[in-house]
Amino acid sequence: MKRIYWEKAGPNFKVNIDCCNLEAISNIDDEFFSANSYAHGKDKFSKIIDVRKLKGMKVLDIGAGFGSLASLMEKFGADVTALDFSSRCAVFLRKRKELEGSNMSVLECDATDIPLEDNSFDLIVSIGTIHHIPDYRKVIDNIYRLLKPNGKCIVMLYHKSSISYYYHKIIKHGIFGIGLLRLSADEVVRKYSEDPNEGTGFYSHFFKKGEVLELFGRFKDKDVKIYGHPIELEAIPFGGLKLGKLVPEGLRDKILSKYGWFMYIQATK
Repeated sequence: MKRIYWEKAGPNFKVNIDCCNLEAISNIDDEFFSANSYAHGKDKFSKIIDVRKLKGMKVLDIGAGFGSLASLMEKFGADVTALDFSSRCAVFLRKRKELEGSNMSVLECDATDIPLEDNSFDLIVSIGTIHHIPDYRKVIDNIYRLLKPNGKCIVMLYHKSSISYYYHKIIKHGIFGIGLLRLSADEVVRKYSEDPNEGTGFYSHFFKKGEVLELFGRFKDKDVKIYGHPIELEAIPFGGLKLGKLVPEGLRDKILSKYGWFMYIQATK
């Protein structure tokens, strides 16, 4: 994976790492949790992670970004290691750690080659990262290696059989945007996977459920769930209106639970 995209053009580039203060951290966290609103229950992210059972657990966050989720897990008592490939994110994470008086460890490295001991973690999470790594199988191998026996992983991957894949990317940009005249379907989606307005996406892989179950084949207790953000439906035009605005909430949630953009697998070593 080329570092330059994540340092110069990726979604993290808009954050000014020289202006790391508590207000900036709060704004970043608000944006992160708003973008992942589907994951919230009584507590933030509690539909995905049983945050109230994190106390005393050793947790690795692969692709921690600016630390919103890592910080949340630490607040619930986890001993967190925040890992990111981007030096920009690592710099920010260290500044955040100092400002918040955090005890989290910050590790800047490639997720395909993590210099940590085997059987080190009770839980490993990776939200929106592994599908951007061409050698994603090596990352899964590392997750298995680093988990303690009966340790658990929670991984989010882009869902290929989704509204976002087929409408927002293939139809909107591939057909109406004539992208399919020069690119394959996956190349069209990859190009627009991060910034549909500018087409600056780098590498993305899109997974079907069967592929994910095969990828995590050595794990046990595998459970795959699909989630989606309401905007995935709301942005579809229909007779001058937005289709999602016409769909009742219960039906919308049912559709997104099958055709949402975010596929989560939880599995045990």
